[in-house]
Amino acid sequence: MKGKLVILIGPPAAGKSTWLHQFSGEVISTDDIRRREFGVQYDQQLEPAVWQLAYERLEEYIRSGKDVCFDATNTTRGRRKPLIELAKKYGAGVEGVVFLQELDVLIKRNRSRPPGKKVPEEVIKDKLQELEMPSYEEGFDKIEFLEVFR
Repeated sequence: MKGKLVILIGPPAAGKSTWLHQFSGEVISTDDIRRREFGVQYDQQLEPAVWQLAYERLEEYIRSGKDVCFDATNTTRGRRKPLIELAKKYGAGVEGVVFLQELDVLIKRNRSRPPGKKVPEEVIKDKLQELEMPSYEEGFDKIEFLEVFR
């Protein structure tokens, strides 16, 4: 049986990790890998290792036919491309869930996050600005847009 890959797409504080509570499958979170495997919130020097580990876990789950959700910002086509290619390699379906949110709401949510989960406001602005809307041409089988303005 072929599984599916769900790619979460959106800036920090948009509700991606909260959405995961309704997902019943394996979850790969680059934030969790940073914290659990490397003991950091973010370190540019560790990013290649973080993503390598994330890709290895993704391949393991997809190859096993499991449903898996990839929890990261995934705001650009370039960031999503290797995820989609890996899923298609094993015949898995690919779904995108896009979290649309206004900047002021993102900043407000970020301020209420616990220590270790907050990100610099500049990162939120950058990720919102670089957001490339996903398209079926990328290889998605389904794309869902969530607008929760609160």
